[in-house]
Amino acid sequence: QHQELLRYSQIKNKSKEVSFVFNRSFSTKQEFSGSEDRINYGHSLMGRDLFIMHNHPRNKSYSANDIRFFKDFDGVKTLTIVKNNGEIEYLTKSCNYNQQTFKLEYDRMYKKVVKNGTDAEMERFVERLLSKTKSGVIWSGKK
Repeated sequence: QHQELLRYSQIKNKSKEVSFVFNRSFSTKQEFSGSEDRINYGHSLMGRDLFIMHNHPRNKSYSANDIRFFKDFDGVKTLTIVKNNGEIEYLTKSCNYNQQTFKLEYDRMYKKVVKNGTDAEMERFVERLLSKTKSGVIWSGKK
């Protein structure tokens, strides 16, 4: 599916961001197209335990927007990135996931790391948050 998503991005959206959203049983798929660095789902996402995959054309890890979306949308169970170089990362909410803890960690880490809103600060914020979280979020890139 990740390879198909990259082909879809290349053919239908000039290699910009796209997303496939699957329901819990993977029996339905919604397709979304976005810009260079963002996808707007609007009010189109419904359900629980959604599996959402999207691409990052610049081969970067999760963005602060990705993390905010993952944190704020209860219906997301797993959020994956496939980079144009083929590398895949995933975030998933384990059975021990605690949304309040993750929101608190998010807010504290943001205040601690982000002072001017630069790209470097945002990347550092995301990496530190995902590396240190005790909320039940599993990240494939954890060191």
